[in-house]
Parts: sequence; C-alpha cells; structure tokens
Amino acid sequence: EKTNSTQTGAAGETVFKNVFRKFLPDAAGINLPRIWSKGMTFSINDLSWIIQKSLKQSDIEVVAFIQNNISKEVYQASSMFAKNISVGIEKPGIIGNIGFSVYPNPARHQLSFSFDEALKDDTEIFIYDFSGTIVRTYKTGAGETEFTVDDLGLKDGMYLIRVSSGGMSKGFKKLIISGS
Repeated sequence: EKTNSTQTGAAGETVFKNVFRKFLPDAAGINLPRIWSKGMTFSINDLSWIIQKSLKQSDIEVVAFIQNNISKEVYQASSMFAKNISVGIEKPGIIGNIGFSVYPNPARHQLSFSFDEALKDDTEIFIYDFSGTIVRTYKTGAGETEFTVDDLGLKDGMYLIRVSSGGMSKGFKKLIISGS
C-alpha cells in the first residue's frame, strides 16, 4: 500500500508510507529451476492472487524481484501500480490450463478434487484460512484425475484452496467447512 493510516505505531504514528503487505504466492515465491546467464529471459503465465483486505485500488503497488535462492542476492526488481484489478476469487472455466472442481462443498471431513484432464505434472494443493495462513498442504502426482482427502481436520469456517503446479498458481476455489 502506498499509504496506510489504519494502525497506530509505538511512537503514536498514524500514517505509514509504502507498507509491505504480503509475499505472493507465499514467502518461498516461484522457483525457476534453471541455470541463468546474462541476457536470458523467461516468461511467466498470468497469475492471480487474493488480496485479503479491502484496499483502495490506487494504493496497491506490485513489486516483483528475481533472487538467488542460495546467496539471497537480488538480481533484478521492478514495480508497478496495479490497475483494473479483478474482484472475486474464482474465474469461470479453466484456470491456468487446469480445470478442477472441489466437492462436496460445503464439506465436513472428506473433500475430493476432480481435474478435467490428467495432470501433466506433480501438483500441490494448499488450503488457506482467511487470515492467509496455510493450514493444509497436499501433493498429487502427474497422471491423476481425482484426489481425495479423507480427514480434513478443519474447524467450521471459510477457506481458500490454491492449486499449484511447477511453482505456478493454477487456480483458486472457495471452501466451506460446516458441521465438523
């Protein structure tokens, strides 16, 4: 956020500039497993993430950087103000080349994922609570079309499911746990 005045600091400050909100998709970022040399380029498909709290569109600035995982040296960074932000957490149809559904929803103890076609790569499924904390992580292998979790162990409430493959987010779905 460019400006945040919703908190009071230890010394009584009430206006904060250039407030960092969150690493997306998470603190690990997106791993690009390859050896890099000067002049190489790499394109990343369009990605979507959830902004947890309501913000003014004019206050949102996106910062992206490329960093060495071992030395932590930042090789390149760029920023831009986000314009025309889409609202909502589900896009209709296929998201990032993986069409999937989640059922039953609302769920209690068991949850199944159905993929429109066999997965091309190993795929990770993350379940977040609405504070943005990952509460469950599952992995399924290439070739799978169905994945079932028998004991979710989640409290009643609303959650967000993110499907990721090759370090790239492939889509989001809402999940409601009720009657557990």
